[in-house]
Amino acid sequence: RTSAGAGRPQVARCGHSSQLCNAFVYCPEERCFSYTPHNHSRHECWLKHEANVTHPIAHGPDFPPQMRAAPRTHWPWAVSNVTWPGAPPERV
Repeated sequence: RTSAGAGRPQVARCGHSSQLCNAFVYCPEERCFSYTPHNHSRHECWLKHEANVTHPIAHGPDFPPQMRAAPRTHWPWAVSNVTWPGAPPERV
């Protein structure tokens, strides 16, 4: 789940990007998908950057079909098959 909003402080740089983190993500499932090179598991939290905080890209309840259908080489980060085998899940 992603929580983003104009009222939330931007507290850190996101990864190697010059952009500031402006969204907080919580994983309520056994394992959660993210377009990052990390495995995210139950109760894990992380910061990320959302280009449009009023309409986060993965706001749910489903990932957009065009995002799920995109070739792995077009994903924002190189998510290996070891990190997440197969296609992104349908549900956020």
